[in-house]
Amino acid sequence: MNLHSLYTASCQREVGIILNVSSQQVFLLNLQGTIVTLPRYEIIYFATYPLDIVPMGKVSNPELVPIIEIKTWRQNQLQPLVRGWPVDFSQDKISFLSLRGSEVVIDRSSIWGVESDRSAKAQEFSARPSNSYDFVHPYAFADCPVAKTDGNRPVKVFPQQLLSDPVAIKREFDRLVQGHEVVRKYESDQQFYPVPEVYGNATSLGLWTSAGSRYGASGNRKNNFTPLLTNDFSSGPFGFQSHFETGSGPMLFSLHEEAQTQVYYRMKADYFHFSAMLDPNLILVGKRYKWLAPDLDGQDARANDSAFLEFGFDYGALALELGIGGATNAAGRDGDLFAMKTINLPRFGFRYQKPNWNLHVFAGSGSKDDSSLELLRANFEFNNGKDQRYVVSLIKRDIKIDSASGPETNYARVRVNSEAQTAAAYAYFRYRTRYWFGVSGSAESNEITATNGQSKKHIYPKGGVFLSLGF
Repeated sequence: MNLHSLYTASCQREVGIILNVSSQQVFLLNLQGTIVTLPRYEIIYFATYPLDIVPMGKVSNPELVPIIEIKTWRQNQLQPLVRGWPVDFSQDKISFLSLRGSEVVIDRSSIWGVESDRSAKAQEFSARPSNSYDFVHPYAFADCPVAKTDGNRPVKVFPQQLLSDPVAIKREFDRLVQGHEVVRKYESDQQFYPVPEVYGNATSLGLWTSAGSRYGASGNRKNNFTPLLTNDFSSGPFGFQSHFETGSGPMLFSLHEEAQTQVYYRMKADYFHFSAMLDPNLILVGKRYKWLAPDLDGQDARANDSAFLEFGFDYGALALELGIGGATNAAGRDGDLFAMKTINLPRFGFRYQKPNWNLHVFAGSGSKDDSSLELLRANFEFNNGKDQRYVVSLIKRDIKIDSASGPETNYARVRVNSEAQTAAAYAYFRYRTRYWFGVSGSAESNEITATNGQSKKHIYPKGGVFLSLGF
C-alpha cells in the first residue's frame, strides 16, 4: 500500500491514502482516520511512502467518498469480491483499500458488478496496526517535525517517490482522476450489458469440415477447408466490444444452420449494437454466385444469405434486433424448369442473455413478385465454464418460388414450395487453453410441393467437425 504526503506549504502536510481525486480536490484518508479534502492547486510537493500495512484503524466519515463494492461471477452466481475504495489503477488491474484495512488488487476482467454505498457509517478496519510509524520528511523539508502514528515500536518510513514539478504532480492527479472516472463509468454503463464482456480479447484460426451441405455450398461456392479467422476485442468491462469473423463457419443469425463463407462484424457500445455480413464469394465468383439448376435436386428449393445488416438496442439482459437490410439468394427447380430470385428478408427478434446462457429468437418474411421467404429461428446457447460451449438451434423456413423459368423452357412457370424444419446442435470443447475442438449435427425435414401439386418429404442429415488454434 502506498501512502502519500501532500504538502501545501513548508512543513504543512497531510499524510494518508488518496481515496479520490476530482478536477478541483483531493480526498485523503489521514493518519487519524478522517477523510480530508485538499485543493489541488495548493499542493506544491508530493511524496510517496510504501508500507505493508494500513497505519490507520478506522474511517470516521466515509460519506465523503462512497464505498465501492465489486461483484464477480463465482459458483454460478454473483458474489462480492471486494468492498472498499479504489486507490490505484493500471491498465489491467485496480488496487483497493478494503474494509479489512489491507490492499486488495483485482483484475478488471473479474468485475461483474459495481455498486456505490453513499450512506455508509463510520468503519472500523478489522486489521489493526501494531507498530508506530514515523513518516520521514523529504530532504527539502528535513527540519520539519515528523508525523507519527500511535503504537508501541516506532518504525521509520522513508519516501520512495518525490514529485516537486507542478506538471508532474498534475499528471499524477490526472491519472487518478481518469481511474476513478472509469470505475464510475462501470457503474453507470453496466445497465446496458448482460455480462461485462460479451466479447473478450482473443484471436483464433480454425477450420470447419462439413458433410451434407445444401445451402452453405453450391457448385461454385465451397464451405470446406476455408480457414475461419475470429478476432474478439474488448476495451474493458462494460466498454466497447466487437467480434469479427472471416472464412467458413456457422452463422447463428442465418436462415440455415450450415457453415458458409462470410465476412461478419458485430459491435456493441453501451445501449447500441450493430452487425453486418457479406459473403466474399459475391466478389470472388461474381455472376456464378447464384444458384444453378445442377445445384438443386429434381424437385427442390434452396436459399442462402449473401448479405445481411442488423442493428438494435440493449438494456440489461434483453436486446432487441432489427434486421432491415440484406439480400437472400433463392432458387427453385422442378425437373427441367428452374428459376432464381434475389429476395430481401427483413428480420426482427430479441436476445435474452445471462452470464452462462442466452436465448436468441428472430423471425423474418420477405417477398419479390410472387416468390417469398419466411423464417423463424431460435438459438439456445449454454456455456459450461470457459472450456465448454453448447448451442441448440431450431429453424422453420418456408421457400416459395413462383416465377418464369429460363428461355430454354420457353419461359414456362416454375412453382415450387419448400417447407422445412431443422434441428441442429453444436458442441465446442477447449483443450489446454489454446485449442478448440467442435462438432455439429443436424437433421432437416423438408416437404417440397412442385408445379404439378405433388409433394414429397425428405430427411437430410448433416454434420461437421471443427478445429481451431487460439493466439
